[in-house]
Amino acid sequence: MRHRLSTTLLTAVGASRIFVDDVLGDLEEITTQRQAAAEPCGPLWYAGEVLRIVPYAIKDSVRGSATAALMDVAQKAVAAWLLLGMLAATTLTTAVLTHDAWNNGSSNGGRIWFPSDAFVAVFVLAGALRCVMLGYVSAWIDAKRPLITLLIVAAVDAFLHYCLFEEYLPAGLLMAAVSWSLVMTGGLRRVFTSAASSSEIRQVPT
Repeated sequence: MRHRLSTTLLTAVGASRIFVDDVLGDLEEITTQRQAAAEPCGPLWYAGEVLRIVPYAIKDSVRGSATAALMDVAQKAVAAWLLLGMLAATTLTTAVLTHDAWNNGSSNGGRIWFPSDAFVAVFVLAGALRCVMLGYVSAWIDAKRPLITLLIVAAVDAFLHYCLFEEYLPAGLLMAAVSWSLVMTGGLRRVFTSAASSSEIRQVPT
């Protein structure tokens, strides 16, 4: 189980299969040696060792010009956000404006187009769905480094949600956290689904 999760993490930041097999093979040998010597080698220690490998995995993913690799990630992050991010931001903005218009119209006794707060709820739910889809598309559009692109898109989308509600600091922080969580949920779903599919393909006898 931990080997599969480690493999998924390292390949998701762009490491090659050869690199992953080599470093995880070495890590398994070290784990066996520590077990024989009665030294700590539990799940937390193993997770820490894998996280220490991540920067080297990212370096392995570059395999050439770092600038070209950064441009590639940036282009795919922008493409993913343009596909669904703008739609999510527009949906949430409309929901906020709708809510304000409804409250102002009701308090002033005026008539407005929007029938009830249920209309706002639909927009909010749609915005949440778009965030999940944004994460999924971010991980899908970059097959080489899906986790890196996902983290960038999630951070940018969270920042934009914070800016949308920055006048009300608690609400801004809450919306940023919710946005980041939803985007990451959709993206990680794609990452692990793709990893599972790749594992099944490799296990098919030839």
